[in-house]
Amino acid sequence: MLCRSYANICDGGWTELCVLFKSGLINFRMVDVTEKIDSIKLLLISDIHCVGSRTFAFSRIVGEAKSTEQIQKDLAELLGRFLKIVDYVLIAGDFTDNGRTDQYEAVMSVLDRCDPERFCVVPGNHDTANFNNLESWNVRMRRFKKYMREFLHETNTPESSKEYFPYIRELGRGFALIGLDSTLARSAMGQLGMRQLDMLRWFLTTAEYKGKHKIILLHHDATGNKKIFNGFEIYYGNVLKDKEEFVDIIKAHVERNEGGGLTIINGHTHLKLIDKKSIPGANIFTVPSFGSRFEEDCIAVELFQDGTFRELEYYAGNVRTRLLKKYGKFVFPHTHT
Repeated sequence: MLCRSYANICDGGWTELCVLFKSGLINFRMVDVTEKIDSIKLLLISDIHCVGSRTFAFSRIVGEAKSTEQIQKDLAELLGRFLKIVDYVLIAGDFTDNGRTDQYEAVMSVLDRCDPERFCVVPGNHDTANFNNLESWNVRMRRFKKYMREFLHETNTPESSKEYFPYIRELGRGFALIGLDSTLARSAMGQLGMRQLDMLRWFLTTAEYKGKHKIILLHHDATGNKKIFNGFEIYYGNVLKDKEEFVDIIKAHVERNEGGGLTIINGHTHLKLIDKKSIPGANIFTVPSFGSRFEEDCIAVELFQDGTFRELEYYAGNVRTRLLKKYGKFVFPHTHT
């Protein structure tokens, strides 16, 4: 069989004429090849929960935490594989289990080998704010910024903060990202506050980013619709205190229908969830816990400028099964993490 392809411009798009010669017959097949939609490939990671030199971690209460050595090994292997494939790595917080210096040093021993320009990061409550640490939020946030300074990006706009959050990055190919700090002092719950909400509203409405696919990166559950934590069917209330204001801003943006997609990326619940129903018109990716031995380590996805997406192939290895998954709600009727 002899096959040749010809391409020429027709009606402003590409039309490919494939002429197939088979058994002496000529068959014509018209294939409409429209202009390629821009896309970006992302590796999404969250809730690493590195315990450093400690032998105890909160996550060990439910028997799930990886050791520091296992985290370092798995993270190095994951980044070594996907940095050849993806454009950016987005990390949605909880790098550490308790915000300690040795925990940051253990994680950074891997991240410091990478190009920080290919990363976007935000803090999680275990990094800066959890109630099980006597240090103040300010002390722990300074430590987060000290170790993550090469991976943080200041925004040169009047509405931005000199303290990094929120920050906005142009990712190219019609994509832009805003990174938000949702941590709240002495609490596992999250809160954005009026300043960050105003900046988010500006990001979604300014002509500068009109028509771009906008990505929102934060740690806490963005909608509060998840009634699970750590794979257990238990009550879960550690979401954004100002989630109603956040959702209203998102819905208003979707209703304006200004073109380009909208994607929200968060962690915190430790369980993978891809949600297109909570806010129609927005993709919500809840990223699984990298530090867990029970769930997948990450989400790898290709986002398209028009708002569609496809997951990239990813092998999670031998994922363990939770014996208490069905009955955890009777053991842990309420949890804060």
